[in-house]
Amino acid sequence: MALSAYASLKIEDPYNLAIETAKNIGTLIGCVHFVMVKARTDRRSSSARPSYFEASAFIYLVDARTGRLEHWLLASARDDASPVAEKKLNDSSETAADAIYAKIKDAAGKHRDEPRFEMFDPDNKSMRPAMPYKRIKPEYTNTAFLFDVKAVIDAEVSIDETGSVRRIDIVRWAGFDLEESVIAAVRKMNWRPGERNGKPLAMRVLLRYNFTKIDKE
Repeated sequence: MALSAYASLKIEDPYNLAIETAKNIGTLIGCVHFVMVKARTDRRSSSARPSYFEASAFIYLVDARTGRLEHWLLASARDDASPVAEKKLNDSSETAADAIYAKIKDAAGKHRDEPRFEMFDPDNKSMRPAMPYKRIKPEYTNTAFLFDVKAVIDAEVSIDETGSVRRIDIVRWAGFDLEESVIAAVRKMNWRPGERNGKPLAMRVLLRYNFTKIDKE
């Protein structure tokens, strides 16, 4: 059912999903949560270990009702031989499964009501969007750098009439702690509240961040 859902929706990157796409996947499968796993093996080197292999599994727990990324987990194992590293990773799968199951139980009954913030409409000339006085660039995380991740993170930010950030919803996710990086950057910004007809207005704005690896010289 999962293969049919992904094939019918023609998803370009299953590990960098907008929440509406994730909800559609869950509807087609007919589930409350679904889990995605992406595995790979890389040859690594370090000052302490000239050459070794790292087998990794990137595990995504998605709430099919909201389309949100409920939890992201990296499991990995290392050895001088790639088959041994992969076996070690496979042998640790029960620990990862227990962690995912615990997150599913914690998520039960924790859905929040949608806030009463108006979405900015660029075609409405009477509205002025909420804007940061100074933009702060989210950090490209060490985990993303290690695995050469390229992804887009979209966040809907709710700004009240005083310019305070009341809520941040990640509406396109990718894991690798990039969501947390975006949230931290948004919360560090000072915001000018949105307006309608010159009066402060509680407003939601969409922010998009493109992450890509830039090699350090």
